[in-house]
Amino acid sequence: MDGTSEKVREVDERLQVSENTKSAIAAAEQTASSAGSALMSNQYVSTGASWVSSAFSMTVKAAGDVSIMTKEKKDLNEEHESKREDPAIAGNLAAQKQFRQRRLVP
Repeated sequence: MDGTSEKVREVDERLQVSENTKSAIAAAEQTASSAGSALMSNQYVSTGASWVSSAFSMTVKAAGDVSIMTKEKKDLNEEHESKREDPAIAGNLAAQKQFRQRRLVP
């Protein structure tokens, strides 16, 4: 019987620790919730959060715009390179360039 009572005592001790842990976690959650509510009701914190969110949104939009412009520029360069490789178009481009230069020089 001595071994059985020892096991029962061990289980009781573990459950006691488990209950204490649960109580501590619940208290920490309550404190965090209260602190979060207090922070979000603070005008400076909510204004700062709004500013950060807005700045992040503008950054994402700018990155998207740069990506689109880079792709368009790449596509134009590829198109221009393909026209240079075509002898008929290349000659026409050279003639256009000479014409523009002649117009600039009196």
